[in-house]
Amino acid sequence: MTPFSKGSIETLSAGAFASATTISSGGAEIVSRGGLAVGAAIMSGGKITIASGGTDIGLSVSPGGSAIVSSGGILELLSGNTTSGITLLAGATLEVTSGAVLSGQTVSKGVTVVVLSGSTAESLNVKAGGVEIISAGGFESGSNISSGGTFETIGNASVTPHLLSGAVFEVGSGALTSVASPSRSCPAVLSAAAPPCSTMW
Repeated sequence: MTPFSKGSIETLSAGAFASATTISSGGAEIVSRGGLAVGAAIMSGGKITIASGGTDIGLSVSPGGSAIVSSGGILELLSGNTTSGITLLAGATLEVTSGAVLSGQTVSKGVTVVVLSGSTAESLNVKAGGVEIISAGGFESGSNISSGGTFETIGNASVTPHLLSGAVFEVGSGALTSVASPSRSCPAVLSAAAPPCSTMW
């Protein structure tokens, strides 16, 4: 475990890797293009920035710490991780990996949330311009997709979203879904999907 405290800045660029780094008060870590951080712990007063092309896996942020995922940055949540203290800017991607649960997250304009096989999304709020993708083997329950928000399901994903008027619903190959929607608009069909506007609609 590598500690970074006041005045210390660690920058991870192409090919650089850091594991189990602890960022204390006044310390900072920047994960730039091609850099990878795994298991970073951000303590009160510490900060991490995941820049375009950078990836962070298993990040934890204590109260008073902060994390920013910039456009083009990728954050992967592991089992037991939360998004507390994490800011997702437009263009950021949040991946929920097997065993992880993401609950109550607001997906703002330009942000993409990808729920991978074996992971779960519960009651997400997808705003206009936000995107929620449930991959094959992923689980979703009760997401609210606002007008202009996009919900996409692929393969054998299990999903029960609530689509508000004006929401975009995309159905990928092999998907069969059950949705609640005040409108009767048909979803976009990506390929080889169950018929849109079926009896489950």
